Amino acid sequence: MGGKAKSNHPDYLTRIDAARAISFEMTNDPDPEHEKVHIAYRRIGTAITEGTLIAHPVAGGRTKQFYKPDLHSFAKETFGCE
Repeated sequence: MGGKAKSNHPDYLTRIDAARAISFEMTNDPDPEHEKVHIAYRRIGTAITEGTLIAHPVAGGRTKQFYKPDLHSFAKETFGCE
């Protein structure tokens, strides 16, 4: 799940970093268990497929990054996270 690529701008997060951040908000655990991160990771993938979350490429590679305000709205609507 997720590679080692990092977002190339401070206002963006990669998919795995976004999943970890959402899982942290859901559990308030700085190191959330793998299953919680995996659920968020899959939901992000579904949102990309449905077109409700826009993914931007990182340095022309396969890794995608997401704008933090878009992720915030997604997490609030999907998981009820602030």
